[in-house]
Amino acid sequence: METMDGNFFWCATPLPLDNNEDEKIVRFDFASEVFKSTSFPDASVIGETALTALNGSIAMLVYPFGKEVEMLCFDIWVLFEFGLRESWTKLIRIGPSLDLERPLGFWGYGMMFMENKEGQLVLYNPSTNTGKLFPFDGLKGSLQVALYTEFWETNEDDGEDQEEGNQ
Repeated sequence: METMDGNFFWCATPLPLDNNEDEKIVRFDFASEVFKSTSFPDASVIGETALTALNGSIAMLVYPFGKEVEMLCFDIWVLFEFGLRESWTKLIRIGPSLDLERPLGFWGYGMMFMENKEGQLVLYNPSTNTGKLFPFDGLKGSLQVALYTEFWETNEDDGEDQEEGNQ
């Protein structure tokens, strides 16, 4: 699940009996209270998926199923126009990597947070294929990255009303 620009995004998997339905990303716009969905890029998107924001667009991190995979590769897809399946672009394939196991989200300057095979947080640079380890202890597979956007809503009338009430 991901939030961006007043919208909430998540992946929706169809029921097993629903053979005609594709996996989709669903968007809920908080301002208009409207749901909209778009399909995954294509049939090549097989594996675990995670949504994140990347430069104002929704990005989908795709990584293989199962722990028996020795050489893991990760694909990053970016959706440039929500609702238009053709606007998906495969941005990059990362790997194979012997140590990185699960992508978590993006950081500035093209860096990514990832989880390694020991369950530790790694800040990974795809352009140099290097990472910085953060020695956090926790349960393997439980790491999450959430974007934080500071938002302050001010209402000048509230301050005036409060001052009047105190007199």
